[in-house]
Amino acid sequence: MSEQVALVQVRLVGVPLPLRARSVEHGQDLLRKLALVQIAAGQPDTRSVPQRLLDVADELGTTYGSFTAGPTAEMDAALDRGVETMDLTYEVPAHARAFIHQVVEVLKDAEEFCRAGKYLLTLAAPPDVAAYRSWIFGKFDRQIVGGSPISWADARQASNSRCDGHLQDRAGAPDA
Repeated sequence: MSEQVALVQVRLVGVPLPLRARSVEHGQDLLRKLALVQIAAGQPDTRSVPQRLLDVADELGTTYGSFTAGPTAEMDAALDRGVETMDLTYEVPAHARAFIHQVVEVLKDAEEFCRAGKYLLTLAAPPDVAAYRSWIFGKFDRQIVGGSPISWADARQASNSRCDGHLQDRAGAPDA
């Protein structure tokens, strides 16, 4: 008998679909380049940034793919119809929060790896793509522990009012 996994709803409000598409494209390009770096290296080093990001991408697909497939298809179809923004609801296991923290950490390391320019021609994510990623992961992180949704537009407005150019959405911060 299989154990029932407790699911938590995560609501994303006002997802900017063209920006999401750019974020996905950048992530796929980065993964392709990192896979080539690992192939060129021969023996994979499990601690290397490329291998860690590839492992996280694999875990995302194998462990969490069933939770993201429906919303991903909805967003792709809406973008194909010319829709600019949409609201979505994901149902994810509460234990996904630890994985989200792992993804954020690996992406931070991957950004530094890109900035170093030693092995990749892929640039670090543009500021708007980095802000979008921060918003997405922040919304999952905060809502898994009971926080309320904050729309992309409201998050951007709050970010712009801080004048620092980056979203600093921490899970422990009070909801705005």
